[in-house]
Amino acid sequence: RLCRTINLWQGHAVEEMLTHLLSSPAAVRPLPTSYFVAVLSALCSFNVPKEVPLTLASAFVDRVDCGESIATPEQWVRILHSIRALDDPPWWDRVTPRILQNLVPHVRNLSPHNLALLLQTYASKPQHSKPGQRAESGDAILDHLPAVVTGAVNQAVRAGGWNIEQVVHNLDQLGRLDWYSDTTAAAMVAQCTQTPLLEPHAPLLVPLSRACAALRIHHAPLLNKMVLWYCWSCTYLRPNPLPQPQVDELLEFAGHLLDLSFHSLELQGVLSEQLLNPNASARQKLALLAAMARFAHFPVEFKEACAKVCAESHSSDLAALTSADLVNAFNIHLCAVFDGPAALKHWLTEDEAMKTFFQVHTSQQWYHKQDQERTTFLQSHAYLTLKQAIEDEGLDLRPSDPGDVYHIEFVSKDAKERLGAMPADPPIALVCIKSKEQLRWYIPITADVGLDAEALAVQNRCHQFRYMFRGSVQKTRHLQAMGYRTAAIWLSEWTALETAEQRQAYLRTALGTPGRQNATFSPNAAEEEETYC
Repeated sequence: RLCRTINLWQGHAVEEMLTHLLSSPAAVRPLPTSYFVAVLSALCSFNVPKEVPLTLASAFVDRVDCGESIATPEQWVRILHSIRALDDPPWWDRVTPRILQNLVPHVRNLSPHNLALLLQTYASKPQHSKPGQRAESGDAILDHLPAVVTGAVNQAVRAGGWNIEQVVHNLDQLGRLDWYSDTTAAAMVAQCTQTPLLEPHAPLLVPLSRACAALRIHHAPLLNKMVLWYCWSCTYLRPNPLPQPQVDELLEFAGHLLDLSFHSLELQGVLSEQLLNPNASARQKLALLAAMARFAHFPVEFKEACAKVCAESHSSDLAALTSADLVNAFNIHLCAVFDGPAALKHWLTEDEAMKTFFQVHTSQQWYHKQDQERTTFLQSHAYLTLKQAIEDEGLDLRPSDPGDVYHIEFVSKDAKERLGAMPADPPIALVCIKSKEQLRWYIPITADVGLDAEALAVQNRCHQFRYMFRGSVQKTRHLQAMGYRTAAIWLSEWTALETAEQRQAYLRTALGTPGRQNATFSPNAAEEEETYC
């Protein structure tokens, strides 16, 4: 402590001396728990071998198990916070699960501050393992952790333990972990909806939209409130033109809303304005065009900006695009062809410069992604069970060919011939909706924003119907525009089926007459029509 106070920590062999003294857990055995926690926190903050603090933590847990030491829940949180960044295999089994075994029974009694610290600590480095692996390694306590923590979060929010900034931050942490419960979501969303947005809340909009997308929450009144306030801040609070960091923030915000299938004319207007922003880089303008195309928004500026960006295709900015950037940029061509006006579609498909740009720079990555999805599907258990059910039903379906614009899990064998002939009975496209593409929470724009958490949870329409979001919405819409009759297999339901007879019955229902029980539904369509069609 003296060395740290007079700034002699670095370069005076203090770290080496401490490493030598603390290499044996017996060195800290006489320390009270509060002192031990302070020492452990300090060690993890400095450049000492990670085996030293991890060995000390493991030995401390041993002493607790033997009844030689005790620790409060708050002290367990601090220990976990100290060693979490260092705790990798093979240490994982010896430290973190054992700390959680002592902590989990007391999570509901943590103060809001320590609960937030626990959530932040675990979200900073979540451990993902399969249930079988957990059972083998003895960390099955992790199976109980999400329910326990979300229950404690629900309790803290309803008791008023967190302000709006803390609620948004912790909702974002839950999103990183993908820990969800209806009651917790209702409590946190209700507080966000009922809190007026002010200037200090500007930094909250991106993490809040990110949390909603990660947790698959489409609460239209809250999203609309966020969009209106964001657009207002762009007019009256933010610099004009926006600097590059704020353009990136706008793109991230718009991307989350696109994933949630929330469309806003106001946000589309802000995106259009940024096409003329002299601060925006070529990469950012390409991303702006892609976002507008996905919104099916094609103003007058769209064509001119597209031509200018494509003309700069040899710039270093565009040359540094990642694979994800290139896949996203292909949406400019794809969405304009399916959703854009005829003149724009003709220009993109006939102009040599446009054809060259999309063929050379973006299409390869797009089709490579579709082929990857096809390969992953063909190696999955869902493919095997679907294939067996299709054969048992005597259906004339097969996986789509490599190189198609969209990977389709199963299509009619003569699909391409029938699409060209435009028959009265269109070919079938059987589309699997992954769990991550299915909403958990959907509240329409017409809902009462003054509802409390209990009333809000009752209005969650995902209890009655299924809603898709993310890329499956665009994929289904475009397949229908191509002439396919789409049918959905919701993998969250399919994987729960236990017998071949159940799968055959589910498949028959999915391929049957469109209706409430088997139609796909996106939030954007739900705003226009209240019933399935």
